[in-house]
Order: sequence, then structure tokens, then C-alpha cells
Amino acid sequence: MNGRSRPDPVTGDIVPCDIEGVYCPGEVSFVTEVTKAAYARVDYGTDFSNGWNIEGNIGLRYVQTKINSVGRIGLPDPARFDNPANGFSNGDGIVQLSELQQTCATPDVPGIQRGFCELSNERLSQFAAAHTGEVLVDDREIVFDHFLPSINAKLDIGGGLLLRAAASKNISRPDMQLFRAGGGIGDNTNALELAGADALANGPLFALQTGNRNLLPVSIWNYDLSVEWYFDDVGSVTLSGFVKDVSGFIDTGFATVDYDASVPIQVAVEGPVNSQDGILKGFEFAYQQTYDFLPGFLSGLGTQLTYTYVDGSDFSNPNLTAVGQPSVTTAANDLGGGAFVGGQPLAGISKHALNATIFYEKDWLSMRAAYNWRSEFLITPRDDIFPFSPIWQESTGQLDASIFVSVMDGVKLGVQGVNLLDEVTQTSQVVDFDGTRITRSAFRNDRRFTFLARFDF
Repeated sequence: MNGRSRPDPVTGDIVPCDIEGVYCPGEVSFVTEVTKAAYARVDYGTDFSNGWNIEGNIGLRYVQTKINSVGRIGLPDPARFDNPANGFSNGDGIVQLSELQQTCATPDVPGIQRGFCELSNERLSQFAAAHTGEVLVDDREIVFDHFLPSINAKLDIGGGLLLRAAASKNISRPDMQLFRAGGGIGDNTNALELAGADALANGPLFALQTGNRNLLPVSIWNYDLSVEWYFDDVGSVTLSGFVKDVSGFIDTGFATVDYDASVPIQVAVEGPVNSQDGILKGFEFAYQQTYDFLPGFLSGLGTQLTYTYVDGSDFSNPNLTAVGQPSVTTAANDLGGGAFVGGQPLAGISKHALNATIFYEKDWLSMRAAYNWRSEFLITPRDDIFPFSPIWQESTGQLDASIFVSVMDGVKLGVQGVNLLDEVTQTSQVVDFDGTRITRSAFRNDRRFTFLARFDF
């Protein structure tokens, strides 16, 4: 043992940290996952009388996932109210209606919030009866079964013109920790009091922040279509579009759950839920060519250009709280920040991106210059420091270049330059509910030059 101890997150008892001889309760989760899969594919192809050709494949994957994770749910501890130290409880381990009424009539009981004092006597009796300290064990096996089809087709029209189409379904499994459904059930009556009389009369008297054993994988149907024209050995123009139909994107949400304890209890559970559906869509245009038809030294020139557009406006950034821990957004709001997380887009997605390259390859000389640019995007929905606001990176681009010369067979000397335009990258933070952003930081990576020698053996 390491000498540490900590309150059990379910019962509140002080216990030694002797899990594996090192860890405290709440620091370790025992979870197993077993995945089985089978896949079948059929290739096809045929030539048409007009000279066209089509080929592709059709596939089907079956995936089964089994997850085992034990969750312990602790009902409210009777010692909160049945404490002889307050002068009017008998300490018999049972919370009486009279003890609650006396608590409400005694304004100086420390550590007791009084939302329950607004309940009717009938509801207050239900509230008292649920304080049993009972621990429920939830060890249900979690099983996912999915059939994931796919189809791909390429139509060769001739003259370098190709059409491609593809459709497929795939899944993204939730993080293992999101299934960890355990914790201590707490008092929800203060929230009911704030919500009004109807909530006090009908709402769940208790609350729990935990995982969700009914959580499902995110499922995605992918659709892709492209037109490609290969007009030269190194020359092409491509226009492609994509659509991703997403179901069950995971976010934090609320559900009312009835726990079958010795005294049945209704609980407002906050945790991960499959809450968002929508479409992620976009297109890409690409062009590349070497200009070997030009006279003399110009025949070594070439260019590459790619533009990408992505629309993820159907989704807001997930606001997943730590399972079994205080909500990070709640903690931020208590400090006066973090309130602007809602409505932020998915992190890491720029609506526009552009990559442009010009190169020269001929004889002993090789030169390349590339400019990469992307529009603004969300870095994180919550900063690590006060006021915990969402952080964005503003639009930015960078120019890099290189020159290499062959001095003899197998030996090249060259220089590479990075950030030749000395670009300053700025981040900003959201400061109001309208999404207004102000500069948070600015940094420069400086121009950097590297001299290189390359040897081929």
C-alpha cells in the first residue's frame, strides 16, 4: 500500500488506496471489449459495346462488439439528515419526515441546501425514504451488432475521363469511459426549486452525473462522387463531392431513469447521449500539370492546386463532461466563464482550405514553392484558463520553398525555407453569446532555413 486514502465515490466511506497496491477508488475502471467481425466482397467489371468500361466492388462487413463494465450506484446517505449531532435526529439510520421538517425549521444547520423544504409532505416523505445508502451494482453486458455495406464503382468513358461513385456505412464507437455508469445519487431539489412549482410537484427529486450504458456508436453513411479528367501523363483536373450522413453524434444530455432499489427512486441523469444528427458535406477541386510542351528550360515547370470546401453547420461542438466528475462547464460557469461553449461548431474544421504549388524539375535542378492556407477554425470549445472561453485560430497561410541541385550522381545539395512570408498566427477567444471574438494571442514561427546534402547509395 502507498499510504493514501480517499472517500469512496459511491458510499463516501474513507477507504485505503490499495487497488493494484497503488490506486484509489474512482481512479481505476475495469472494462473489457471484445470485437468480432466478418467481411465479404465481390468484385465486378464489364466492357460495353461503345468502348466504356465499368468496374468496382460490393462488400458487407458484420461487426459485433461486447463491452463489460461494472458500475456501482450509491443511493443518498441517510447520515446527511439522520445525524445526532444536529440535536434532533436519533441516529437510527432512517431519515424520518419529522427530521426533514425539523431541518427546515432550523436555519443554521451547516452544509444543507433547502430546496426540499419547498416540497409537499407527500413528496418530502418520498425524498426521505430514498435515503437508504444502498449500493446498486450495474453489470449489464453491452452488445452492438452492425451490418456495414459498401459499394464502389469506376466508369471509364475513354479519353482520360473517369467517373467514380462510392457509398458505405461505418461506425465510430464511443470512448470506453462513457459507458462507466456509476456514482453517488445526489439531491436535485434545489434545481427543481429554481425551475418552479410544477417541477417541485413532478420532477425527479435526485440527480446523478455519470456515463450511459445505453450509448450507441455514431453511425455514418458516406457518399462520394467524382469526375476526373486525365488529359496528359502528368495532367489532371478533378472535381469531387462528398456527403456524410451522421446519426447519433454524442453530446451531454439529460434523461430520467428509474432505479429499482429497495425503495424505487427516480433520478435525473446527466451524461453522454446520442443527441445530434446531421449532414457533413463539401467538395474538392484539384488540378495538376507539367508544362513539358513549353520550349527550352520552361518545359520543367509544373503546378498543383487544390481547393476544399467543408460545411459542418449541422453540428455543434460536443460538450462532454467528465464521467463521474463535476461538469467542467459548470465549474467554468461558476467562475463567470465557459458560458459561450454552446453553439460552437465542430473543432478542427475550416470551411475553406487552399494548397498551391509551383515546381520545376529538369536536368540537375529541382525547385518547389508551396503555399498552404486555411480559413478560421475552432481549436477548443473551452480554454484551460480563466475565463474558459472557446478558442479559435484565425485564417492563416504559410509559404515554404526548396531548391536542390545535383552536383554528381547520387549527391544533391540544397536549401529549404519555411514560413518565407514571416506569417503571424493569431488565436482569438469568444467573449459573448453573439460569437464576438477578440485576439487572445499572436505568435511567429520565424523564417527558417536548412541547408541539406542528400546522398543516394
